Amino acid sequence: MSKFIFLFLSFFMGVASGQSVKNIQKNFKQEKIDILLQDPQLSEKYERGRYLVYDCEDQHWVCTGKFEYERCQESRSYSREHNEARFSCAFVKIYKNEAFCTEKQREFIHLNMATVFCINHQFEPLL
Repeated sequence: MSKFIFLFLSFFMGVASGQSVKNIQKNFKQEKIDILLQDPQLSEKYERGRYLVYDCEDQHWVCTGKFEYERCQESRSYSREHNEARFSCAFVKIYKNEAFCTEKQREFIHLNMATVFCINHQFEPLL
């Protein structure tokens, strides 16, 4: 319902200011796309970015920011030092930009090999 009200008000305000219906629709579509892409947060856990990480706990790939990437590196080092059998995440690669990262993320999703990154190979025979 709120989308309808927003559309109606946008249309009414545009007509009142002399904009054509096509311009109003074009502006609305651009704003809709921009709003989705401008939000730096993907979730409570991750921000958007060019750093490809596999989250072993939640079992998904994510293109995230530098902070989360470095946190994953630290977590993995801690797990290795403390002889933990499984890692919480796997940092994979830093890409030129988010678009390249997202492209590689899709490829990795289809390879279905994520769990390999989550196992500390010192403990592989025991698992």
